[in-house]
Amino acid sequence: MVCSSRWRKRQLFCGLLLSFILFYVFGIGLLIHKAASTARSSKDSPPGSVTSVAGTLRENPQHLRYRLGMKAAPAPPVAVMASPARQDQETKDLRMGAHRDVRLEQCTALRYSPTPLPITALVSFPGSGNTWLRYLVQQATGILTGSVYKDLELKRHGFPAEGCINGSVVLVKTHEFGGNNSFKHFDKTILMVRDPYDAILAEFNRHYGGHNGFAAKARYKSQAWREFVEGKSQTWSNTFLDWLKFPGPLLIVQYERLRDDLENQLRRIAIFLNLPAISQDRMNCVVRNSEGKFKRRRNPEDDFDPFSRQQRAVVNVYKKAVYMLIAQHENQNR
Repeated sequence: MVCSSRWRKRQLFCGLLLSFILFYVFGIGLLIHKAASTARSSKDSPPGSVTSVAGTLRENPQHLRYRLGMKAAPAPPVAVMASPARQDQETKDLRMGAHRDVRLEQCTALRYSPTPLPITALVSFPGSGNTWLRYLVQQATGILTGSVYKDLELKRHGFPAEGCINGSVVLVKTHEFGGNNSFKHFDKTILMVRDPYDAILAEFNRHYGGHNGFAAKARYKSQAWREFVEGKSQTWSNTFLDWLKFPGPLLIVQYERLRDDLENQLRRIAIFLNLPAISQDRMNCVVRNSEGKFKRRRNPEDDFDPFSRQQRAVVNVYKKAVYMLIAQHENQNR
């Protein structure tokens, strides 16, 4: 009887163990089946992928149909993930108060384009006013601008199409360069150029600014500053030397001209984008609110010159090469 009881207990234990093993194997099988289905769906997705530094970014099929002119309504913006190392640092500026805290007049309601537009890159070196120009174009045209980055702070502060990279937006912000890998996703390009000294200073303040958004004077005597100037001056040059080879329509907008001649520069941009002429009433509104929240406030120590003679010699070489090619491009396109 004892042996019989033990045998029954052993049978019961073995039965439970077998049931557990079968259940586990069945669950693993379901997971494998689901993974295989997902892989097939990705493989069969339509063409039109967009590649950034972070990797390959797939367009929503509805967005692709929209870009090709089919009658499907524009889909919500594509959420594009960017490498954390390349995440745009406007977020930091907003948190630290480097931007102006003002109440702005909304010049027009913002919307996605009702018809597909050419995908136009808005290219710049960081610190060159890219976000400021996006703000101005949105106010002047009423059409949202996108970005190859996904900056959630910007998305909450006036750029709801952040991360959108298709024909439903009028411009797509990027700081990336790299020849055909960057070119092939865009139909047109606007190149936003700022003097390298001002752009490098703005970018350094973004990286090393304290509570007020500006780097302390002591920072400019550090090894970090010397390495920053050496590396960023070359990046500034490479960005423009690369994009000046863009094979499609290319418009150069210089930050200093935009600042000093805002109305004419915005009308020039609208013509390049093949958009309707901007009404004078709306243009007056844009000019009244041109500073926006995204043009950095003035540093009280702007008269301070942190560049050494040796650094200026290096930066001047890059600056001369880029501005020479810009002059050639403008002469050829008059």
